[in-house]
Amino acid sequence: MTDRPRLLDKELQALLAQCFTPDQLRTMDSQQRTEIRRFFFAGARAFSGLVMENASGGEEVTDGDMALMEALQAELAQFGADVAAGRA
Repeated sequence: MTDRPRLLDKELQALLAQCFTPDQLRTMDSQQRTEIRRFFFAGARAFSGLVMENASGGEEVTDGDMALMEALQAELAQFGADVAAGRA
């Protein structure tokens, strides 16, 4: 383990707190926790791959780079709204 912060783990914990009540988190079995963590990290890996494969690759941020990030942010925001509304 390095001394770098575990940024994705922190995000996973924040997401779990948004999606589950404290009682649900306390009583969740270890298999479900493992599956949630695997899916979360699979999503993070897919997101990273999308960014790496579709970004311009140069040192300067392009309009295409910004459009990609805006599209991803909009999709994530919509998913967040769907979760909050009980639709996801």
